[in-house]
Amino acid sequence: MQRHNQNFSFVAIIATLMGCAFFFSQKTNHPDDAASSSEGVITASPVDPVVDLPDCSTDVDDADYVDCLIRAVDASQMLLDSKLDDILALTTDPDLRIKFMESQINWEDSRDADCDLIQGLGKAPAQGGVDEKTCLRDANLERLDYLNLIYCDLNPDAVCPEEDLP
Repeated sequence: MQRHNQNFSFVAIIATLMGCAFFFSQKTNHPDDAASSSEGVITASPVDPVVDLPDCSTDVDDADYVDCLIRAVDASQMLLDSKLDDILALTTDPDLRIKFMESQINWEDSRDADCDLIQGLGKAPAQGGVDEKTCLRDANLERLDYLNLIYCDLNPDAVCPEEDLP
């Protein structure tokens, strides 16, 4: 029984420390606090065009094409991460920040599951890898468009593309 109480106490202490760490991490990311300090102010970048992605549509051999797709997936993920950081820098409500992060994590899980399925549907093993990387790149770019819309809604001073009117 004493061992059980020790385990419970240990878990309670860890949970308290994790809660405090989360609270302080949210507090240090608060844009109003950063602006009031004498140090540098966190500023978000304007909506970034997708220019850093390698063009994988050229006729190259299979190995170079796969390498290009890998670079494209990495670049699109970096653009996503950057836009996510920009949005979080503009979001002051801790509950909204948590909901947004949960949404992003859920989206990434769904993307990974969908692209893993596409890899399994490939007829040849090499083709499956290409299909998965293409799926990841395209899904990242679609999500980036969505995050850009959120960023533009949160930051009225951002230079945003005009919405297409029907």
